[in-house]
Amino acid sequence: MELVTVLRILWRRRVLVGLGVVAAIWVAFMVGHGASRLVGVASARVVVDTPRSQAVEPSPRGASTLAQRTALLAYLASTDSIRKRIASGARVPADQLLVVDDRLTTPAVPTALPEAASTAAAADHRRYELNLHADETLPIISIVARAPDRRSAVRLAAVAANTLKAVAAPGDAPATRGSVVNVFSPISAREVVEGPRRLFALIAFVVTLVLWCTCIALAPGIARAGRRAAEGRSPGLT
Repeated sequence: MELVTVLRILWRRRVLVGLGVVAAIWVAFMVGHGASRLVGVASARVVVDTPRSQAVEPSPRGASTLAQRTALLAYLASTDSIRKRIASGARVPADQLLVVDDRLTTPAVPTALPEAASTAAAADHRRYELNLHADETLPIISIVARAPDRRSAVRLAAVAANTLKAVAAPGDAPATRGSVVNVFSPISAREVVEGPRRLFALIAFVVTLVLWCTCIALAPGIARAGRRAAEGRSPGLT
């Protein structure tokens, strides 16, 4: 269909096009509604090892349980006592810190109750967040910290890593004895924009309007094809 023909069809149906513009503006407003904010995000990774590192000894004592210990350390960080310990070290209010173990946020079976709990946890937006992901195969714990600014996020990630090291130390948590936690990579940090963005609202406006106009332009052709099909069936029915 030529562009001129399309433009003529849209002009003849300019009232419908106007309604499409109104609908596109409404969609853009809903997408871009709300305030955006700048937050700091910092990430770090710690590796869980045996006292005699696997890097220098093929099968050191305790290597067979490193996967379980890695998962346990990530879980312990989300417990109330360790969460308060991290909050104190990072100098943030304990009630404003949310610590999440990735393995516990996605329901294994998507039934109503686990899905509702997962949705409620995801909707809990506090000023400070720690997200931990335990890779039991390597074994490495990835830490992602979110805070109102970049410096606070870096401090929170560093305190979380040091707290995991302390928890794994002998005499702190009996279940993790025999583990050594080391920082695997330097802490990286950046600032990101959270919340609706004007670009998303503009994209929503354009996509909605294009789809609306496409339907208007194709409607005559679809109607003609329907009539021809009906006329072609008429002789056979009489």
